[in-house]
Amino acid sequence: MDSEAQIIPDNRAEVRKINVLLERYREEVGGFDLVPVGNCGYILQRQSHKPMAGNDWAMFDYDDTLAAYTEAKTQRQELYMKYLRGLDIDISSELAAQVMQVSDVFSRWEEQKGEGKLYHVGAHMTALQWATNELKDKDSTHGESLVRIQTLLNRIRPTHTNKSSAQNDDPFYIRESDQKFILKNPNAMWSKALEDIFQKTTMNPPLYDETVAAAVDIGTPPDSIHRINVSIFSRGEIYFQLAKILELLKQNPDLPISQIWLTKKSKGDFIVEAVESNATAQLEQEYIPQDMLDETDDGPSYGSGYVLGQFPHTVVVFDDNPKELISIVSTNEYLKSNSGASFVSVRSIRKGTREQLREWQMQTKYGTVDFTAKSYVPRDISNIFLMNRYYAIKTRLGQNHPNTIKLSQELSRRGINILSYNR
Repeated sequence: MDSEAQIIPDNRAEVRKINVLLERYREEVGGFDLVPVGNCGYILQRQSHKPMAGNDWAMFDYDDTLAAYTEAKTQRQELYMKYLRGLDIDISSELAAQVMQVSDVFSRWEEQKGEGKLYHVGAHMTALQWATNELKDKDSTHGESLVRIQTLLNRIRPTHTNKSSAQNDDPFYIRESDQKFILKNPNAMWSKALEDIFQKTTMNPPLYDETVAAAVDIGTPPDSIHRINVSIFSRGEIYFQLAKILELLKQNPDLPISQIWLTKKSKGDFIVEAVESNATAQLEQEYIPQDMLDETDDGPSYGSGYVLGQFPHTVVVFDDNPKELISIVSTNEYLKSNSGASFVSVRSIRKGTREQLREWQMQTKYGTVDFTAKSYVPRDISNIFLMNRYYAIKTRLGQNHPNTIKLSQELSRRGINILSYNR
């Protein structure tokens, strides 16, 4: 039976909010232990899926990697149009899309300078509900209402060059001291109908089934002492990202996720902070029982072998965002002197996503899975992870090391000739 969540407090208000969310999902997905990572974010570890000490890791991004987040926006817009019709608001699809867009843009701002903009789903729903109410104004055309909506949202939202200039009669504002969204009248929150639209789309985007199945394949069998530890690494507003991931785990009980990494800063900054704060060492692991060890085993001693610790291990990261992948791999130079971890990047490319056409400078072997160019089955994706692990370990330990030989044998069992393998 899962124990109560172990919480090492940092931002107490945020931790309390996270813990309420974890309790809501406890029955379906089990308990989690929670460790803050400086002011970057958090690592959550699933109590029922502790990582195996010293083993390699496979890390998956969430948005547009495991889940079709961009695709969900199209579905959300269609449902919003139906919602407007139900309110007898006769508006063109183009104007309705602009209302959705300006409220979306409003909901993205930096909470701390240099962190980059974060999406705040509560601010988006609140602004969209207010904007929808403005469209009901019979004394204005919808075009005039849109101008009024844009003017207010642009004035309230802080930017790099301008502070928020909210006024006393505004329905909401962004507090300057901590960049938190404040709704003046709680009774003016979004409607249940609008919340349902976001719940069906933004909070539950369609899944990329082959990638989710590949994550299951990579972590199978989940009780093996030789298993690959599987985790999710996501950047964004913490509560929002966690809520989506917990819903993913609820819908996919066989997904063997051990840890969830949530960051508000770049993923590279998060990794460095996690090493500096020794965050992962505070979480329990599983170790190979002594009676199962033989003289060829060179695994970690008890108390070592955690991810980002000193014991050598490879982390293969699957992400659609080239900028984040570069930030992750750029930490390898720092890790050489401070950790036994080494990161390898694999880029996922999906049609219609924001990152699809972004330039990719890191042309590494087996470093791209382009779903726009060909179809992949789950085993294809897990094979690419295996190939990347093989080359990383071969480079680090040499071709004749037992670990390299084991991976070579696994490739052979899968029918992969490492001399001629071609994706």
